[in-house]
Order: sequence, then structure tokens, then C-alpha cells
Amino acid sequence: MLLADAGTSYIKILDSDSGKLKILSLAEFKDHPVLKANYVTGHNSNLFTEAIFVNELVALARGAKVIIPEKDFTILDIGSRDMKLVKFSDDEFEKCDWNTSCGAMIGFTMELLMKYFNKKPEDIKDTNISFDITCGLLGITKFFDNISKTTSIEEGLSALINGLSKFTWQFAGKPQKLYLSGGISENKVFLNHLQKLVPNLKSLGRTVLIEGLRDIDKKSSGVKNERTFDSVTGNQ
Repeated sequence: MLLADAGTSYIKILDSDSGKLKILSLAEFKDHPVLKANYVTGHNSNLFTEAIFVNELVALARGAKVIIPEKDFTILDIGSRDMKLVKFSDDEFEKCDWNTSCGAMIGFTMELLMKYFNKKPEDIKDTNISFDITCGLLGITKFFDNISKTTSIEEGLSALINGLSKFTWQFAGKPQKLYLSGGISENKVFLNHLQKLVPNLKSLGRTVLIEGLRDIDKKSSGVKNERTFDSVTGNQ
């Protein structure tokens, strides 16, 4: 059984029988032998034409319920292209939100600029400067406006990430506790900035939606699967 989260930049594929996880860039996937998934979610779901499609918010909510033990929690998934929010209260679904405009390209912007300037997370020093931005694409403009004046590239990147972290926190409702998923949840620079605003921040890695697909498959087939999948390490 293959389960796929076909994101904007990366395709995550889990073989639920073996527990083997593949994470491929979109370019790598297009050069990969054809794979036929059983269930799929994500912006590029059309790459798996024969799979059963599951809405991303549904997959996120189902995956979060499997992984998170609390009855009250908020989870925010940040990918390359958008942000998705799900909140549970007293073990029941409370609300969801999906930001594809103001939250556009947050993950992609950070990855793009880091690669463009050949910078690693350890090169980005902390700063109190924060760009007032609500969009990754607008953040690029703000970034280049500032580094052309007095701000260094490293400080500009830190200020950009600070601004994106602040917007993320505001979009989530300014919580003091937050679960984070998606590719950006593995970015230590972003996590360090966000943790200044969210003291109780926990990263779940980039496969929460995959876990949601597996839960849907398990319940649909009526087969009880006791294996748990570690969203961060990929281990069973």
C-alpha cells in the first residue's frame, strides 16, 4: 500500500507495509519510475491519477489525532506554498483554516534564499530585527531592499525569518502552545525564531499528512494496524 503526500516542492511516499519512506524533490520524482499510490493528498495530487484523493486539511486533522495525545491542541502545517491550521478542543474538531495568499511561499522563500546565497542554518545569527511581512514573496522584496542599504545578508535572512515567524504565530491565533508540521518544521533557524513567541513549540516533522492517509486507509479497510510511524525519524 503506497500513500503519497504530493506537495508543491517535495513528494513524500510511504510504503505502509514495509514502513519505508521516500522523500523526493519534484524534479527527482519526475525522473523516478512511475509509482501508483492508493491514497494521495497535496497540491500535486494529479501526479497520482489512479489514487483516492484526500483533502489536505482532512489528512492533517486525521494525522494529528493519531500522533498527538492531548485533547486540546493546535497544529500548523507549513509547506512550500501555503499554511494549514487545525484546532481540536475537548477531543473534538473545533476549526480549520487554510492560507494560500498571505502565507504564500513561506517555506519556498526561505529555502530559495538560503540556497541562492549558499548559506546554512548555522550561518544565520540571531537578531532582534524583524521585517514586517505577511508573505514570502513580499519578503524577498523587503530582504533585497534592506541588504542593498546597511543590512548584511546573514542579518537580512535572520530578519526575514523573524518576520515570517511572527506572521505564522499571528495566523495560528498567537498560541502559547503549538504543534508544527511540514518541511519548515525541520528548519532550526525558523524554529528558534518561532519559539521566542511560542514557548511550548513541538515539531512533528513532514509526514503528519501521510499518517492521516494511513489512518484513513486503516479504518476504510477495517484492518487494525498497531504499528506507529515516527513522523520525525521515519522509523516504525
